[in-house]
Amino acid sequence: MTVNPALRWPQPVRLSHAPETPWPVSVGTLQRAWRAIKAGDYDNRQPSLVQQRQDDPLEGWMPDADEQVVNIVGAAGGVGATTVALAVATVAAPSRLLEGRPPERSGLQGACTAELGETDGWLHGRRGEVELFRGGIPVQPVVPTRAADCRLTVVDRGCWLDDVGAWLHSAGSAESPIVLVAPATVPGLRRAEACLIDLPADRVVVASVGGPVRRWPRPLAASAGATCSRLLDLNRWVAVPTRPDLAMNGITPAELPRDVAAAGRQILTCLEGLN
Repeated sequence: MTVNPALRWPQPVRLSHAPETPWPVSVGTLQRAWRAIKAGDYDNRQPSLVQQRQDDPLEGWMPDADEQVVNIVGAAGGVGATTVALAVATVAAPSRLLEGRPPERSGLQGACTAELGETDGWLHGRRGEVELFRGGIPVQPVVPTRAADCRLTVVDRGCWLDDVGAWLHSAGSAESPIVLVAPATVPGLRRAEACLIDLPADRVVVASVGGPVRRWPRPLAASAGATCSRLLDLNRWVAVPTRPDLAMNGITPAELPRDVAAAGRQILTCLEGLN
């Protein structure tokens, strides 16, 4: 008898493939659904709202004069950039985290401890002293007003794109430090080296997801290119531990593991050293 491999999957994975299992519905989702019903957007003959969404909701955004901004970008998709962004925002709290991707690609769907509906077209939530703003459908090109006690704005730029220069030189990113997130693997370091060529060397910190640098196997250490090696020598390289629970379940309302939060604090220290 052939056994279905899915029966051996952990429960969170099985639930994600069980259509009969209802998902929790946020306040923002219900509000958008009601507006879609009134507007007739539920009709399959209507153009997809995803297609109508603007490419970059942060285009044209100008931070306040006293606002500190940190850009987090992954060298590739699924490397842990959102986790790193949340860790930095958490240790810098009170702060806010902006994630401009559409909801179906969001890494923060389950991160809020309180859903606050929508603000200027963004899905607004809270996690302790961190305000979370996730992309809605469609996202309005207006960044919500910063709270008076907000110390830092962390922007989760998602994975590396070929048109990275568009946001790199935009008003919301100019002169702001950048954290490049890459896996601590041979292909990951090669990808990081390729990305670093296009980034301003004087305001970049690398966060590698994996084991401590001092414990890297020899082939991995030898694969670091010239730019990666320079950042390692300058101590602008932070190792973020791999957590199987985060890899399996994604970000949940639970507190981040202490070692991940500690890595976020170390990244923040490196960023302060750039000034």
